Amino acid sequence: MDGNSWDVNFYPFSAGGEGRLLFISAVPENELLADAIALKHKLILVGIILLLLMIPISLLLSRAISRPIRLLAKEADNIREFNLHQFSYVNSHIREISILNLALSRLQKTIAAFTAYIPRGFG
Repeated sequence: MDGNSWDVNFYPFSAGGEGRLLFISAVPENELLADAIALKHKLILVGIILLLLMIPISLLLSRAISRPIRLLAKEADNIREFNLHQFSYVNSHIREISILNLALSRLQKTIAAFTAYIPRGFG
């Protein structure tokens, strides 16, 4: 009706006599569901706001994780090139990155110890 959907219900009942009565209720759906529709709109808005807040947070978090990994990759390249004169320790709260940092440091020290006895032009 008038472009609106209506929720119509029929309830038969008896008033004590022989005749049967029929109770009909008709409510426009936009009035019936007004609170639910408003709540849905609020939840969608909150979801969009949270999504917009999480994008920069996730970018910062991913950079905080990837930076030590990039530094360790650079140190691995230095070891591959036999640039063993310095090793940069990478500080990270991630246990696996700290373990890899320690392993690369030990590798650098081991190769530096061997290269002290082997001529550079060998091979």
